[in-house]
Amino acid sequence: MKKSAIGGTAAILLALAASAAHAQQKPVDIGFIGTLSTPAGYIGEDERDAFMLAVKEGGGKLGGVPVNVRVEDDALKPANAKQIADKMVQDGVRLFTGVNFSNVMAAVGPTVLNAGGFYVSLNAGPSNYAGKACNPNYFAVAFQNDSYADTAGIAANELGAKRVVVMAPNYQAGRDAVAGFKRAYKGEIAEEIYTKLEQADFSVELARIRSLNPDAIFQFHPGGAGINLTKQFANSGLSDKIRMITPIYSMDDRMLAA
Repeated sequence: MKKSAIGGTAAILLALAASAAHAQQKPVDIGFIGTLSTPAGYIGEDERDAFMLAVKEGGGKLGGVPVNVRVEDDALKPANAKQIADKMVQDGVRLFTGVNFSNVMAAVGPTVLNAGGFYVSLNAGPSNYAGKACNPNYFAVAFQNDSYADTAGIAANELGAKRVVVMAPNYQAGRDAVAGFKRAYKGEIAEEIYTKLEQADFSVELARIRSLNPDAIFQFHPGGAGINLTKQFANSGLSDKIRMITPIYSMDDRMLAA
């Protein structure tokens, strides 16, 4: 799915780049703003490396059009990302991609779109960017945040889970994931637990889950938070009797190792 999303991003970007270059006859600047540091940085590094590989394989071009990719680290801080986007827009950049987290997307999107630029999202797909708030210059090539978590709700039904605790970080993508799960799940939600985006210690939450004694937990915690939660869930012994149900990005190879 990640390869598909990156491929979709490159396809749209090269189409936009070709159009712009036809008018300008010069390299098209692309602003790549992503989370390249913090415990969640490995996700952004993978996305950056995949994107730059496409550029390299094209000989520095996308769709035959020369491109200049400006890569910046937002450090998972919306204020940082907005400052970077503001500077790039002032420098004339009108084509952007790279943001992984939806709270960062909320800070970057208005800057780019209000300047008449294009944003091609390789991952972040906040639900509040759809419907009435949809912008013709915003392209989400991966998914809408709540559209994949409903499959976890379907899985919970098929597993026969009657009572589930849902657990996610308290930000746009976390709330979207919970909404998607609840839309498909037919059993009882024992409790909704919202954590901090970069939380490392989940002992309080795990103690609460133990006391609730659900059949399963649904959790969405991408990056380093998900690694810590997975490891602590296993070490607590809860995994011996409570199933963990997760959507994509909450169980990557590093989390499986944890």
